[in-house]
Amino acid sequence: MTIPKEIENWLKYEKVRRSGKFNMIMEWKQAAKDAKLSEKDYNSTIKRYSVLKSKAEKLYTPTQIDDMIKLI
Repeated sequence: MTIPKEIENWLKYEKVRRSGKFNMIMEWKQAAKDAKLSEKDYNSTIKRYSVLKSKAEKLYTPTQIDDMIKLI
């Protein structure tokens, strides 16, 4: 299965967000590093979070999303 790049970035972001390890806004540099996202990709993902989440939920089931987050 090929995952669109923007959804892959969202999954990386979401994995870090769900961990609760960082404040995703105030500690964005650490969160981006942990998510293995460039500054540009991190900022794009955070700005479009709701849109990307909706896209992911249309493409995949909640179980598939959870499984992809574990593997990413």
